[in-house]
Amino acid sequence: MGNFDNWTPFQDFSFQKFSFPVERYEEWEAGNIVASGYVHFDIYFKYSKGGLFSRNVSINVRIENNPIFSKLMSNFKFDRATTSGDRILFYIAARDTNVSNTSISMLSSLLGYTRRVKNYESNEPILASVFTINHNIAKISFSLGNPDRLIEFY
Repeated sequence: MGNFDNWTPFQDFSFQKFSFPVERYEEWEAGNIVASGYVHFDIYFKYSKGGLFSRNVSINVRIENNPIFSKLMSNFKFDRATTSGDRILFYIAARDTNVSNTSISMLSSLLGYTRRVKNYESNEPILASVFTINHNIAKISFSLGNPDRLIEFY
């Protein structure tokens, strides 16, 4: 992988929609690859904002023809997108949740909570990172918390 684009930290990131064609994946636990393979499917992100004066945002993610549904669900949502160094982060910042994640705790303390409660399913991501090179998507990763693992798509 080349050098990823660098983004000004903690800037709201809005968009209409984008997609990413996936060719392969790697699943990581405790710093080790536990699964990998060649796959062919698409990941779609769509940004929706409530009414004219609403701050409610929904970022809908859909994985079409998902071959690893037991590891990562096909449809889920995030509440916010923000820039952070070499990536764009998508997340939910809940006051009460069934997972613990240092990055989300930091974002919550800096940018505030997006909701009161969120309980995650075992195959539901708690955080997404989109990495770009020359503003083209190079990699998307999803962090999961039950158990802690990372699934990266190239």
